[in-house]
Amino acid sequence: MTEVMAPAAEAAAAAAEEMEADLLTFDETDKTQPMKPSKRNPGKSTKSKPHDSKQPPCLSHSSPGSDRTTAVTIISPSYQSVGAEAVRRMKKFSGLNVRVIECSDEEGFETKLNLDMIMDRKKFLFFDSDYWLLRKLPLDSWDGSSWLAVNDPGVFAPYAFPFSDCKREGMDRAKYWNSGFFCCDTRRPEHRAVFQEARALRKRVMNGTARKPDDFGDQYYLNMACQTLGTPMTLLPFVFNFYRHMISGGCFPFIPAEVIGLHAAGVPVRAKKPGHEDKLTHLTYMSKALTYPAITYQDDAMRWAWARNYQLA
Repeated sequence: MTEVMAPAAEAAAAAAEEMEADLLTFDETDKTQPMKPSKRNPGKSTKSKPHDSKQPPCLSHSSPGSDRTTAVTIISPSYQSVGAEAVRRMKKFSGLNVRVIECSDEEGFETKLNLDMIMDRKKFLFFDSDYWLLRKLPLDSWDGSSWLAVNDPGVFAPYAFPFSDCKREGMDRAKYWNSGFFCCDTRRPEHRAVFQEARALRKRVMNGTARKPDDFGDQYYLNMACQTLGTPMTLLPFVFNFYRHMISGGCFPFIPAEVIGLHAAGVPVRAKKPGHEDKLTHLTYMSKALTYPAITYQDDAMRWAWARNYQLA
């Protein structure tokens, strides 16, 4: 895979100009999740491969007497290239061991709803295969007690499924999160219950005994489960799960200076027309533009600020 880190100043500036022009275009027909829903038995097992990292950890260990946090992602055949770079970056910037779960393109969403059974009882960080870390994760103080995620700005866009699903079901938009990046601890009964409730709701939808959401993936089910159960949540700032369409779709007023996690939500895995973007191209030039060296931040200061402002300490 082509290396995309540490671009030259000229290349980064050019990428920034290209990004600024591209922000004017938004594909409203493309959804925000990378894989298709499964039509197979949700109980079917998946193949997984452990990926060990030799990088020093940036995330803390779990609670005393337990294992470290594990990062996990789901990669289907269509996502091999973009997913390989996502794994490399997660290892580099988090220092965590990364577990890759392999499945067919059709099984992606269903597999995510089964993470509690696949991972068993672990403290883990989930990231979509089109989610690239750009900087270190300042989550040293997370102890697993609260479900961590990032609010989805799509709740403000009338054309987007987060907006319509929240309106129809009466979900609190302020608590609705994007499932491309989240942290949970399935040693905790309240976190296992989220996956169990999400699967039960999906089963009712598939049986025709519950209303079908506009979201075609897992995000609706996980959010409905969290809000139904009243799961304790800590919502992180957008820099932890930034996607361009929150800007081009008019749902967020500015591009943050320090994006930590870049998500290709809303970008097709393959270009729909000549000259249009695919996920790998999009992430490559966006990562160059968003890592342009404007200022050097002190790691300790950033971690302390996030912990203080978002109650991670």
